[in-house]
Amino acid sequence: TADKMGRPDVSLAIRVGRAFGFRLNEVCTIRVEHIEKAMTQTGGLRVLGKGGKYRSIPIKPKNNGM
Repeated sequence: TADKMGRPDVSLAIRVGRAFGFRLNEVCTIRVEHIEKAMTQTGGLRVLGKGGKYRSIPIKPKNNGM
C-alpha cells in the first residue's frame, strides 16, 4: 500500500476519493492541503472535473470515517 511505501499523502487521497466518489483524475490532482483546508475551514472541496468544470464536494470530519 501507499502507507507502506512511505506515501501517506497518496493513501489519504485514495481514501478520500473512494469515500466521496472522485474520478481518477480528481484523485490524482488532489493535495493534502486541500483536504485539510476543506475539513477545518471551508467544509467543502472544489475539484476540477470532466470538461474543465469545477464541482464542489461537501466534506466533514465525520463523513465516511474520515
